[in-house]
Amino acid sequence: GIGICGNIASIMVLSKREFKDTFHKLLISLSLVDSTFIICAVFTFLVRSQGLLEGPLSNILAPLFLICLALGSCALVTSMYLTISISVERYFGICYPIQSRVQGRRRLCVYLVPVIFFSLLFNLPKFLEITPGGELNWKLSNNLLYNKIYGQYAELTVTVVIPLLALLCFNCRIYLAVRNTTLRGFGNSVRQRRENNLALILITIVVVFLCCQSLKFFLAFYKVHVTTKTLYCDTLGLAPWYPKWMHTLSYINHFMLVLNSSTNFIIYCFVGTRFRKSLLLSFYSHMRCLNIMNNHTNSSTTLGLSRQTEMSYISRTPSPRDLRKHGKLQATNSSHRNRSHYRHLHISDSRLICQMDDQLSLTYCGDDN
Repeated sequence: GIGICGNIASIMVLSKREFKDTFHKLLISLSLVDSTFIICAVFTFLVRSQGLLEGPLSNILAPLFLICLALGSCALVTSMYLTISISVERYFGICYPIQSRVQGRRRLCVYLVPVIFFSLLFNLPKFLEITPGGELNWKLSNNLLYNKIYGQYAELTVTVVIPLLALLCFNCRIYLAVRNTTLRGFGNSVRQRRENNLALILITIVVVFLCCQSLKFFLAFYKVHVTTKTLYCDTLGLAPWYPKWMHTLSYINHFMLVLNSSTNFIIYCFVGTRFRKSLLLSFYSHMRCLNIMNNHTNSSTTLGLSRQTEMSYISRTPSPRDLRKHGKLQATNSSHRNRSHYRHLHISDSRLICQMDDQLSLTYCGDDN
């Protein structure tokens, strides 16, 4: 996951307007191919390690597993020859700068299309090993002549010998050209310093590439070395036996290949000055945008709360019309209360007068007796 994230970040940075050279476009293509290889390699490793080909999902995972094997091999070959194409581009950019500038951006197709076409053509037999039903074509994959010519000698030549010689040849010439321009004092211009920096990035990529591919080179030579023994076992109807250290190196080789496809972003950050500055500017701009969005959200929330408070205060504060109505209502209620009070006093006074009249009448009647 880290390698894919690094490749995506590389693509985002190199897609900016300031990175418009053919070299940068080829680096974008390399990041895409490396991401494809990482996905295929991780998927095949998980399927093998977890034994998913024998589980309930084998009908779905088996065809995907075979396709990922062929696609991963195609991506690996494309990555190798894209690195060679980048070396060729830098060789012409350093050793023949005038011709390189005249041709312009149209050179991208010249470097990219042949690599993709050759990679697909070379890996076509691996796709033919998959039947239309999504199963392995055992007749082709177990053919001795096919395994000897294509699986060993052709693979050794295409994936080991040619890339190794081409990368060493071109990058040694590039290193010597950069060293000569530096010693002669021709590397003081801005354009020349930029070209030298791109050459340094390429040389670092190639050194890491050769280190990570070293086990693959060794295993390919060892596989050709034991070809006669393998064929002899097949003639006897016996399965070939490989030592345990070879299986261990095979697992380490797979890890190193994935690591090689994941480290280009780190190389760009440490060696590429323009890439590092552009990445930091993008990071700071994104952080600033996030801070602005957070501040806007907080201000909107605060404004909403203040508006709710104002509305609630306004709803609780009576208007002048309401105050006049409330005053009239209070006056009406007080007049009603006064009237009822007066009525009550009048009734009580009437009762008191009646009681006094009764007492007087009783007293008068008693005196007569």
